[in-house]
Amino acid sequence: MTMNKIFTLLVACMVLTGAAWAQNVTPTNTWKKRCSQNNYCEIYNRINVAQNGQARLAEFAIGFPKNTNRARGVVILPLGILVQPGVGLHIDDKNSYKFSINHCSEQGCVAYIDLNDDIINAMKMGGEARFVFFAANTQKLVIPMTLSGFTNAFNSIP
Repeated sequence: MTMNKIFTLLVACMVLTGAAWAQNVTPTNTWKKRCSQNNYCEIYNRINVAQNGQARLAEFAIGFPKNTNRARGVVILPLGILVQPGVGLHIDDKNSYKFSINHCSEQGCVAYIDLNDDIINAMKMGGEARFVFFAANTQKLVIPMTLSGFTNAFNSIP
């Protein structure tokens, strides 16, 4: 089954099952580091679908693009969501940020986020981040993501 079909099925299930879909996700509960062959490194946290644990529901990756000292985040959300409202990032119900969705492809819908010091510090001190966005039927969807281990992982990025 192609990723496009998996995401289409996933979004259909989310719309049909309403809020119950949140019970079928599996957070990794850990921030991991990955590096490419050209020595670009980033940290990421991925939320998978519980049925098989392999299909990505959402992912948040953070790195430092070349020639900049400001962190940049990339959020990948499922297909079948409303693009215009964008995506909200809420940290422990204290800090809220809103970002535009840049584009959608067969991989999912992507938001690029310039992470200033305020956002990074809120994440370092926080316990949970929540991504808030809307399904095509305008239902509000929330994906929780742990911030446990974020500080150590963030400090490990070269």
